Amino acid sequence: MVDGSHLVVGIEILECEACGPSDGSFGCTRPGNSLEGRVHVSTTLILEFTTLEVSFKGLQSTLVRGYRAPNNEIIAYPPPYHYPPVITKTTDLFLDVKYQAPCHSIDIDDEADGLRVYSFPFAFVLPRGTEYPDQEKPLVCQILPPSFNTGQSYSSQWGPTSPPLLSVTYMLHAIVRYRAEHAGDRAEPRSAEVTRIIDFLPYSDVQPPTPTDSFPDEFVLSATTPIWKYSLGGRLGFLEIFTREPLPLAYSSYSPTTSTECTLSVIAHSAAPAIQQLRALSLEIQAAIRVKTFFSTEPMVCLPKQTFLTQTACIRLHDEVIDLSRERYTQLEWEYSSGLRNVKPPAYEDIIRNHSFSTTSTSSGSSVLRFWASDSSVLSDNDGGSAWSVTVRIPIKPQAKLLPTFCSSLIARSYSVVLRVKVTGVHAKKIDFEVPLQVVYLQSPHMAAATESGHCAGPAALLAQQDVLPAYGIQ
Repeated sequence: MVDGSHLVVGIEILECEACGPSDGSFGCTRPGNSLEGRVHVSTTLILEFTTLEVSFKGLQSTLVRGYRAPNNEIIAYPPPYHYPPVITKTTDLFLDVKYQAPCHSIDIDDEADGLRVYSFPFAFVLPRGTEYPDQEKPLVCQILPPSFNTGQSYSSQWGPTSPPLLSVTYMLHAIVRYRAEHAGDRAEPRSAEVTRIIDFLPYSDVQPPTPTDSFPDEFVLSATTPIWKYSLGGRLGFLEIFTREPLPLAYSSYSPTTSTECTLSVIAHSAAPAIQQLRALSLEIQAAIRVKTFFSTEPMVCLPKQTFLTQTACIRLHDEVIDLSRERYTQLEWEYSSGLRNVKPPAYEDIIRNHSFSTTSTSSGSSVLRFWASDSSVLSDNDGGSAWSVTVRIPIKPQAKLLPTFCSSLIARSYSVVLRVKVTGVHAKKIDFEVPLQVVYLQSPHMAAATESGHCAGPAALLAQQDVLPAYGIQ
């Protein structure tokens, strides 16, 4: 920054091999990293300084378009007749850590071109945000949100509407106050300031599975559909299809990409003569990831859900969809059960305890066929309480790197897997499922604690040592 007295202020960030970003940092500053450097003031003048201050700030902002009704209420969508538009901008300075450097810590270097360069050091160890637990908030809402703006879109086109203007910004902000040497204490100090944006990516933990009952009409985890031999008749029975929340998409320092899989269980209820029709049955599944960005003009006190959209005009939702591959499952390996039993996918907790999936399906290109009903004696025992089941696994591997699931006061990001299931070989309607999905960035358990490097400013300048966050202002 240049002020009227030909004074230039800049922020230099030093590369610290011991406590700076590592190779697995995704190009961002991470919790526990040391963010250190120097503030430089270049001028031809001889100055004395009264204030040397550096702040590390976190600011989120939303710009929401609404419409003012005759009763002065702000509504989200315009009715058929005209209401004047209203733009509401909301900001939240959720992190503000200040460091006041002693004035005697300033260094002076004279350059060959006649410039005098004043500089002083600073250092921050970036916190995680959970140092002061808030029992009223879920853990995902306590972790500091990642750097974010609406330019980080997963869609090439926004359609007929413009994207909402949303951002979570981290920055270093330096301000110096000075006056000319020998001007005397009565001289009013002048000030100069500069800001430098920092890309921040938090670590996050795997959370308990989403309580889907608390999100009415938002998720579909099971469905039942009749199956027919012909389009106009010849009912064969019905299919029950179940799915569960998959393991999270978990990024780590070991791999820049990640994948998971969604398990789908199909139970066929059919009379014995119709069982042979299952030989011809196959599944076509189109998977996608739904990216849900909630934003608000007022602080959100809990995890947002879609039902909030009809209850208040303050909360909005921006949707994006990431298409995944289309999978075809043929020559399915049906397993016979002589009585009804639980063949739903394993519970989320069971999957975490034993991450060794087993499948009884084959995808396209496989020639394996193992039809458990080849024995006619088994077919003859099939009655109304019997069922045939098969399980398929749908890969979830996005090409784009996704931000972690997060929930801050004004902006929240969540994900779900959308599955469109088409049954072929018999006549049945298409079925759509929507399943919660977590995206997390795991911290390596072997990650060494930040240590002091040769040019680290030292403990006296570290504002958040050992992930302990100093008091900061919330506005």
